[in-house]
Amino acid sequence: MIRNNYLIMCDILNKINIEENNSKFALDKIVYIKNFIKDDVRLKLLKKINETEDNYKQENTNSLLSTFGQLNAKNNTKDDTIFKKHSVITGSDIQKYYPDLHYYYHNCFADTVSKIVGKKVYPVNERNSTNNSLFIYEKKGDSLRWHTDGSLFNGKKVYTLLIYLYNSSTQNLCYIDHDNQKKCLFTDENSSVILEHFTLEHAVTPLQDNEKKILWTMTYAEDMNIDNPISYIIDKVKNYSYLGFGAFNSMDITYLTILFIIIIYILYIYRKIFDFKYIKKMLKMLKIKV
Repeated sequence: MIRNNYLIMCDILNKINIEENNSKFALDKIVYIKNFIKDDVRLKLLKKINETEDNYKQENTNSLLSTFGQLNAKNNTKDDTIFKKHSVITGSDIQKYYPDLHYYYHNCFADTVSKIVGKKVYPVNERNSTNNSLFIYEKKGDSLRWHTDGSLFNGKKVYTLLIYLYNSSTQNLCYIDHDNQKKCLFTDENSSVILEHFTLEHAVTPLQDNEKKILWTMTYAEDMNIDNPISYIIDKVKNYSYLGFGAFNSMDITYLTILFIIIIYILYIYRKIFDFKYIKKMLKMLKIKV
């Protein structure tokens, strides 16, 4: 297939021991694989990213929503409290400006991830999300909080594929293993991690001075649709904590506008209920002192 004058193919994976990695994944719901993709492919992708990242990356610091998200971390101590801080190139920009990353995500990795996790998985919508995105750690203190991701795809399991395109850092990926012990591993350049979302509590330690890491992160799910309205809203809230209003598409904004108008109208119709003087008058009639 030819896109943007590039011949894009799926013969990009190095040889991987599927059976061994499947056994490791079954135990801890995480597996670390060295030399995941061919290095010439990695270098080509990295060249494009280095040339253009300043045009599209947005800083993603800790927000109130992401602070609340840390409450679902059960095993971290006070010393382990890490707050989210890094830059991100979103799925929308991946679609527009990085066609190779978009193509590889949708066409090249799902089969390998399926074999390693032991379940058939699919790529999901990347627009207005971080389902296929680049995380860039480049400032001192850049990190990812302790958290356990939840499944928003009709209760089906969700998995993350991480590929470390560049790493000149001492930063570690930490997780809680099957014995409830904290483990931290250094992720070599061109290595990969596959982890299960809502089982594995994990974090990324803070970056030190003059270090940088570029991480390609992809979401694969057993069900590629979000049909539950509540799950859809939760997904939007999660992506808002990363992307701000970039998490909402035109249809979302239309619905939010209509909802806002309805709420204002209801408040106007029933404004007396929210009038404190009216409430006091009603209580006085009922002979209740305030």
